[in-house]
Amino acid sequence: MPSTVLLRFSTLLLICLWCCTPSADASPLLLDKPPPVSLAGHLENLVDPGGTLTLGELLGGKASSRFTPLPDFVNHGFISAASWSRFTYLPGRGSSEELFLRLTPAFLDEVTVYVQEGADPTAPSSYRVYDLGDHFPSLKRRIRQSDMVAPLPFTAIPHVVYIRVKSSSTHTLQGWILPRDEFMAWSAHYNTWMGGVLGIILFDLVISALLALMLRDVLFGYYSLFALTFFIRQLGIDGAISVLWPAGAYLVNDYLVGGGISLGLSAYALFAIRLFNTRVERPYVHRFLQFDILIGVINALCIPLGWYGRLAPVTTICYLLLAFLTPLLAYRYLRRCSPAGGWIAMGFSVVLIPAVPRFLVVLGLIPSTWFTTYGYYYGMILQMVMITLALIKRLEVSRELLLTASRRTEAVAVELAEEMTGELRDALKRQTRFVAMVTHEYRTPLAIIRTNLDLLALLQDQDENIVFAVGKMKRAVARLVEVLEISLGRVRLSDGALTLRPEPLALERLCAGLLEQATEYWPDRRVVVVPGDAAEVKGDPLLLQTALLNLVDNGLKYSPLPAPVTVTWEVVAGQVLIRVADQGVGISPEEEKRLFEKYFRGTASVGSVGAGLGLWLVARILEEHGGSVALESCSTGTVAIVRLPVAS
Repeated sequence: MPSTVLLRFSTLLLICLWCCTPSADASPLLLDKPPPVSLAGHLENLVDPGGTLTLGELLGGKASSRFTPLPDFVNHGFISAASWSRFTYLPGRGSSEELFLRLTPAFLDEVTVYVQEGADPTAPSSYRVYDLGDHFPSLKRRIRQSDMVAPLPFTAIPHVVYIRVKSSSTHTLQGWILPRDEFMAWSAHYNTWMGGVLGIILFDLVISALLALMLRDVLFGYYSLFALTFFIRQLGIDGAISVLWPAGAYLVNDYLVGGGISLGLSAYALFAIRLFNTRVERPYVHRFLQFDILIGVINALCIPLGWYGRLAPVTTICYLLLAFLTPLLAYRYLRRCSPAGGWIAMGFSVVLIPAVPRFLVVLGLIPSTWFTTYGYYYGMILQMVMITLALIKRLEVSRELLLTASRRTEAVAVELAEEMTGELRDALKRQTRFVAMVTHEYRTPLAIIRTNLDLLALLQDQDENIVFAVGKMKRAVARLVEVLEISLGRVRLSDGALTLRPEPLALERLCAGLLEQATEYWPDRRVVVVPGDAAEVKGDPLLLQTALLNLVDNGLKYSPLPAPVTVTWEVVAGQVLIRVADQGVGISPEEEKRLFEKYFRGTASVGSVGAGLGLWLVARILEEHGGSVALESCSTGTVAIVRLPVAS
């Protein structure tokens, strides 16, 4: 339905444009009308296929009779030939003594204006030459404006003006005659209008580019690329580059206009592919858009080779087809209930009305009017504004959907975490019960073994070898009991369910028990206990014994034979300092603090048995007793310093 309405409206618009075409009139142009006076309907034109005709041949030769009146401005579309236009003007009453001829468009390559200043209109010497067009340096123009401007003489006799045009782009020419005051007013108005248009395009370009960079969104990137090409080509089409850079504009103008138009087609197609997801949803449309991308790039590469005009008609036709295609895609996009679909549909539709006649003018199929020239600019600006708003709206909706999905994900994650935490807590409880059960079950047979070993030790007249073997078995059983108690303590510490049974402990008794157990466990090693200050600590005897035995075990493990491990203590500022010193390889400063982490093992532990739990267990036991432990590496080994508060 929308496509039918658009087609009918475009057809009606084209019929109106044809019907409004003025009739041709080759009579002298009398400047008695309100300015500006248009040359439409007062031009005669001659096409020069070879581009070899000169002004002298036109003034006195047969070529002069080949001029034909035009009903409107010159518009031959894309032709490689040159053309000559002429008109005669006669100042009327009240005309100013300063007249100016304004010619557009500014992107024509070569425009040479011959203005009659002498009395004989058939003599070439009576004409003054003005080289205009974007292939001539702007610095050499007598009047520097964005459009092409030439002064006209004012006398009472008719004056003839010849205009030669040759361009690789579309071959069109429009012109007006203005008095000085009107020319100055028009110049100020046009420069303001042109600056406003370029400012809006540049603002839209900057916003979309910043959003593309901040959000890393390819869609905004393609759209900013299209806005950039539109801005670049308008610099050349409107002639702004000749004002901004008069010394070198003629060197780059073809690249700005041709490259902006060609690469603009590619960027427009890329944007449509990304926006409408044609790769998946519209395969045939996707192939056409890929063709548009290829044509745009190839046509841009043809500019330095001078072949731009050969592919330019194809580029224009692709633009025309896109002008019809994108509104249809936009309305299908709107049907999917997309929140930004309405703005996108309006944005692509608003430019269709002026774009169709504009492209037909470029192809030379219909005459140029004010609507075909300026309506396209207004339509493009409205389109860019609407599409930018649509993209921002689309971004807001995507952000809301992302926040909603994030909240749902967070809720699911919290639920899973709670479930896993409960399962982990149950697993730890089962582990604690299992270790407690195993320890309890092993205590009974170990007690039986220890009792029988005690009975064997009471027998008299035993062999020395038997006595030694019985003692060794008793020590092994004691060590096994200690290992089971340590394992149960580890599990309780990990589970946070450890119950202390504190009691006053004299340091002499604690260290004496330590020496006794160390002698039983390591009969082939030497542990030296040096008595210190008399003091008491309050703690669990089993756990403190376990902590000190672990420190002694570490010292013996990393000390060479027959080096001893020395245990000393002293009272300092209400604290008991117990030092366990070995003569091992020492510890690096980086590992001194990490050795008390769970499962961490130092570089010196390579090749030795262990799981990285001994020192961690020591630190936990001392923390439960209000104390601490630290390691200091010295030149002769390592010293473990245990700090415990003195019992009050």
